[in-house]
Amino acid sequence: MKQLLSILSLLWLSLGAMADEGLSFSYASQDIPASYWGTKKAETYDVAIRIASSSFAGKKVKGIRVPFLASQGVRDVKAWASSKLQLATIDGKKTNQPDLASTEGEAKDGMLQAFFAEPVTIPEDGIYVGYTLTVDQPESYASIPIAVCGGVTHNDGFYIHTSRTYLKWTGRSSELQCVLYMSVIMEGDFAEDMVSIVNMDDIHAERGDTAYVKARLKTMGSRPVERLTYHYQAGDTVGTASFTLPEPIPAVYGMEQDVRLPLQLFNSKMNVPFSLTLTHVNGHANGISDQTVYSHLGTHPFIPVHRPLCEEYSGLWCGYCPSGFAMMEEMTKRYPERFIGVSFHSSDIIQSIPANRFPSNVPYYPSLWVDRYLFTDPYFGEDMGIALGFEKTWLKETERFVPADISVEAMFLPDRQNEVCVKASVSSAVDSTEANFRIGYMLLANDLHGNTKDWAQINNYSGDEKYAGLPGLDYFVNSREVLIDLHHNHVIVAASSFDGVDGSLPMSLSEEANYTHSYTFDTDKALCVYGDSTGRPIIQDKGKLTAIAYIVDANGVIVNAAKAPVIGFDTAIESIQAMPENRNAVCYDLQGRRLSQSPRHGIHIRRQSDGRIVKVCSRP
Repeated sequence: MKQLLSILSLLWLSLGAMADEGLSFSYASQDIPASYWGTKKAETYDVAIRIASSSFAGKKVKGIRVPFLASQGVRDVKAWASSKLQLATIDGKKTNQPDLASTEGEAKDGMLQAFFAEPVTIPEDGIYVGYTLTVDQPESYASIPIAVCGGVTHNDGFYIHTSRTYLKWTGRSSELQCVLYMSVIMEGDFAEDMVSIVNMDDIHAERGDTAYVKARLKTMGSRPVERLTYHYQAGDTVGTASFTLPEPIPAVYGMEQDVRLPLQLFNSKMNVPFSLTLTHVNGHANGISDQTVYSHLGTHPFIPVHRPLCEEYSGLWCGYCPSGFAMMEEMTKRYPERFIGVSFHSSDIIQSIPANRFPSNVPYYPSLWVDRYLFTDPYFGEDMGIALGFEKTWLKETERFVPADISVEAMFLPDRQNEVCVKASVSSAVDSTEANFRIGYMLLANDLHGNTKDWAQINNYSGDEKYAGLPGLDYFVNSREVLIDLHHNHVIVAASSFDGVDGSLPMSLSEEANYTHSYTFDTDKALCVYGDSTGRPIIQDKGKLTAIAYIVDANGVIVNAAKAPVIGFDTAIESIQAMPENRNAVCYDLQGRRLSQSPRHGIHIRRQSDGRIVKVCSRP
């Protein structure tokens, strides 16, 4: 595969037409920055997109605009238009032969612009618009001269022919998982203000707070979209609102962008149908006058914070598994409280769970499952070609509404220092008579390392310059092919049933009710299950353990998760003790709230009758 997923530099470039130029058309997405692709060879590139919609027949193409960073080592840059993709043999070489127009291109300030001497009329059968360049010195951006939009595909979004690699015209959008980052400037009788709604999410709002609707819009007018007016109905409640976008949506035909539109405060409990109509764009009647979209609106006592559970499958023997390692470390650094990552190792010295007990299918290594329903790349996520693209995938998941929140606390039992008591607390934001949720638990070890060959991590990224500069991966590019000095974090060493513990939650959940459950791990049973290391303890430092509790539904999908460090005996409170009931003692939870009675299990704070304050872990 000749794809180069190198993001040496990312930049936002608006491809919209200037006010006096006309309408701009592109398959690229406005919310994804340009990245760059190439074969790393000295050769001639011909690339194109096709505009096939009959609605454009008779309109005219004026020129193109393309992000362009290859300032040296590139020559003979031309833009062209053609009714078909065809090649002719000239001086023994297959050469592109456009039949409608061709013109020289000018690269300036990171942008290639080219305008035809006369606008080109779009035929009934559509038109191919593209550009040609020759690379003499494939260095730096000259080795990856083609601007692409990663993670977006379209059958007409990326056609290519090259003099050495792609010897025939071929569509490669699906294979390369990208489209050309190119804007085609057109003129004609276009509506000035026209926006359609591609889709709209269900709405979940906290009672007494402003509700927002998230919708994906498609621009179809010749002017940038700056202000929207819309009519909505939620059950029997109707309203009209206007909203000025933080930044205008460029006038690029077909460009899609997500927006959050404010509605109003809803104080009462609601669970109703919802509809939305965009009536005006920029103060003028929307060119699409009859489009109404439908979803659902619910109000809640609170909106749970969604912390996706990210389970990565790795192995020391796996040369590309450092990508998962890099992602976990980088995401933990960026989101230390909210990111929850678990590393399942296979066939190495820190494997604690047999592969046939893994909670998800693992087709290859490395693999990554988010909330056990979304399978994605451990580093690039859903946005191949974007540096740490998984971050965007994860952020999108954090926005997904979940019906319950969970918190967790964990500590060693003072009288049994090999046992860890984990207490989970669940609060529901909805009333559900058949939730059928359970709580599951995992224990993770951090800072695992060694200096023998058993700890050797194979590193296929060593010296691979196309990953240079990428967060987390750059370390492995500049490291040896075999690493023995890695310190492994987030490694699972023990777990409850991955489907959750029977009876840990009732079948029905009520709004604002709090449910608690405890589980105990025996750290002496955290043993390796692979090869000659079977039975060998994995935990190296009991002061570097993390407990995870999660809610799982009847289909095995994770609802929400939480993590906490496992605390020992050194606390700000005088001591941590296992002690009998004291009738005159006053008990508090770890948030400082007074309890009506001493809990029968879990961790709490007790003020003794003699004034002493102790932290107590009670076992059921």
